[in-house]
Amino acid sequence: MTRAGEVNRPGEVTRPGEVTRPGEAPRPGEVPRAPSPSGRSGWAGRSRPWRPRYLLPAAAPAAGLALLLCGCGAPGEARAAGPAAAASAPVRVWPDRPAPGRSTGEPAPVPPDRVPGMPEVPGGDIRAFSALAVVQAEVAAHPGAVTGVDGMYEDTARRIAACTRIGAPGCPLREPRFHDLTGNGKDEMIIGFEDGPGDGGPGDGGHGNAASGNGRPGNDGDGNGSAAGNGSPAGSGDGARADTPDEALLGLRAYTLDHGVLVRILSTHVRPLSVGVAGREVIVREPAGLPGYENRSVYAWDAGLRAMTPHREEIRRARP
Repeated sequence: MTRAGEVNRPGEVTRPGEVTRPGEAPRPGEVPRAPSPSGRSGWAGRSRPWRPRYLLPAAAPAAGLALLLCGCGAPGEARAAGPAAAASAPVRVWPDRPAPGRSTGEPAPVPPDRVPGMPEVPGGDIRAFSALAVVQAEVAAHPGAVTGVDGMYEDTARRIAACTRIGAPGCPLREPRFHDLTGNGKDEMIIGFEDGPGDGGPGDGGHGNAASGNGRPGNDGDGNGSAAGNGSPAGSGDGARADTPDEALLGLRAYTLDHGVLVRILSTHVRPLSVGVAGREVIVREPAGLPGYENRSVYAWDAGLRAMTPHREEIRRARP
């Protein structure tokens, strides 16, 4: 066997893939290789045993190139979607127009909206609280409130106070749901209750619809801000009953434990097509005044305000 850099002995034949000596002509099927600067083949200054070299047919490189150029055409594999649209930065119009002043710095601390009458549970689980007891405590602490974050129809407040358990006939509360909304690794409690005018209750004059602009979250209908939410259901009217789906509202509230203290972080009224939770966001879909469209409101935790606030509000085509 001829090693790289050695001279063929009489009768020996250079195998395919071996390096020929300078001046020798390569045999058919062999590939000539230039000697290294050290005069030996392979790594400079070293020799190594002969190993066979496998020569690809001439058509193999072309076939491999064609495979790379053809893309992924097998079912279920990625396919080219065409050229991507070029990204462009917003172009400011009328940049010479003076901008209005805006407040700077951090907002003033918002006191926690503690639920009255609820015991402290240091390091505890919010599931230890009864959703019915929580809402009944709020109704008892704000009797007759029909506007603001505690507002609800008088008939709704009366039925909540008389409720013995969620799911009982006449009880407007729905089963609570638990999700981590603040990112602290612990669940918050989400409560919903049907809120509609009953016999002798106020009419449907001033619904606190979060997405329609009437009583938007952060306002109590009288222009007073509230970090936790809004929107009062009450208005003026003749007291006629309006329990149809188009008139009934859903009181939507959320609570967290702040150092063992039960705190309300969201309170609003919606007329939802659906209420969902995605990640740590509460998403509400509501009918829009424009046919074929719907409002979509996204509430997210604001650590500065210590409350769930409107993160995005948009109008989009309704789902089929």
